[in-house]
Amino acid sequence: MLLLRTDDGVICYSRTGRTVTSHWMNLAVPAMALPPGTVLERSGHLAGGH
Repeated sequence: MLLLRTDDGVICYSRTGRTVTSHWMNLAVPAMALPPGTVLERSGHLAGGH
């Protein structure tokens, strides 16, 4: 995932380039504290709780 802090907010993109911000609000909201222009990249595996 790529997280981009813009002047107006935060945009999260999937590896395929789709905008997925609404699925990652738990990351997007705290990222508003980052300075505009910040770009974060993260690759990882999400495991479901069973």
